[in-house]
Amino acid sequence: MQDRFKGKSTNKSWTLGHRGRLWQPRSYDHVLREEESVMAVADYILNNPVRKGYVKQWQDWPYSVRLDLLL
Repeated sequence: MQDRFKGKSTNKSWTLGHRGRLWQPRSYDHVLREEESVMAVADYILNNPVRKGYVKQWQDWPYSVRLDLLL
C-alpha cells in the first residue's frame, strides 16, 4: 500500500512540475504497541518542522494535524 501511495503521489507531483526526489529511498515501519510509543512517535513527527527551523512550535505549521480530531 505504501509503494502504491508513493508512486501515485510522485506521478502527481511530476505532473505539477516538481522535479527531483519526493520520497526518501527507504522506509522503516513497525507496529506501535504501547500508548507511550504512539505518543513519542506522534511528538517526533509533529516536531519535524520545528527541528528544521520552519516554525517555533509545531502548532504554527500550516500542514499540521488537529489533534482534537484524532484523539
